[in-house]
Amino acid sequence: ASFDDSKWQTISLPHTWNARDGQDGGNNYYRGVGWYRKQLLIDSKYQSKVIYLKFDAVSIAATVYVNGKQVGEHKGAFGAFCFDITGFVKYGKKNLIAVDVNNAWDAAIPPLRGDFVMFGGMYRDVHLLILDPLSISPLDHASSGVYIKQTDVSKDSARLEITTVIRNASPDVRRPTIRCTIRNPEGKTVTESVTFIPSSSSHNETQTIVLRSPHLWNGRKDPHLYSVSVEILENDVVKDGIEQAIGLRYFSVDAERGFFLNGEHYPLHGVNRHQDRENKGWAISLDDQLQDYHLVEEMGCTALRLAHYQHSREFYDLCDRGGMIVWAELALVDQVDAQPAFLENCKEQM
Repeated sequence: ASFDDSKWQTISLPHTWNARDGQDGGNNYYRGVGWYRKQLLIDSKYQSKVIYLKFDAVSIAATVYVNGKQVGEHKGAFGAFCFDITGFVKYGKKNLIAVDVNNAWDAAIPPLRGDFVMFGGMYRDVHLLILDPLSISPLDHASSGVYIKQTDVSKDSARLEITTVIRNASPDVRRPTIRCTIRNPEGKTVTESVTFIPSSSSHNETQTIVLRSPHLWNGRKDPHLYSVSVEILENDVVKDGIEQAIGLRYFSVDAERGFFLNGEHYPLHGVNRHQDRENKGWAISLDDQLQDYHLVEEMGCTALRLAHYQHSREFYDLCDRGGMIVWAELALVDQVDAQPAFLENCKEQM
């Protein structure tokens, strides 16, 4: 923690150290260790809160330190991850965040081989989350902590099972209420569900909601999205909340007749997409992602294969809003190993 990094290069996120040496088509780009460090002042007014660091993606492996102490590690170049750093933070003072990043080949981390560059670095955004001890957990694979499963969808009705991952990081017994509100694109409330929880430890809570005569998400013809808001309340005070979009639809695949969306034949025409740019590698901006999406849209595509790995959440959201059918992939390509560590990492990434 006392190391003098005053002569280090100053960079902005997103960042990769292979932006140029990884784009000439050869396999001679740097694969190894790179360190990132940042001084971060955390105000003493947050001492009653829980502090998290959320990384949208780091390639390939990352070990995170706060004030010289290890808080966690993650192996996998494309998935998000999140750590609770509350116990490592000094309030009212600068805190040293250090991340050891390594994009060297690792027999336990897919992909083991592929026809694309494994750009090293913190190539997606990093977030500081300051939450109430009673909150929707960001620790479940760095997801939103809200899972919306749609079943029995038809033109007449749609059944939603909305699971909220609740975390109580305090020693106190808390008695929260979960309020789930579904709104249409105009912001009008379609339905609402309120569940009182007698006492909250950390657990999953599932609410079931049925929508009558739902407006279906119908690809590029009509990409209608509902907004689902989930709030944690205590004594009528909102402690935390998440809002995310969902398109209600049903689909099937027939070996002879093709793909069907909402009971009607829907031809799939599209392209593959990678997440790199000239002189940027994987460290691309939201404007780059928007341009990629609009090019696909301009070609008249109805479907898009996001090869060969998990792409950013922002790009999946663009596809939802634009009506694009997505083929989503895991970074398991070209070579498979039967070793237990490799198989476990595949499951973790999945």
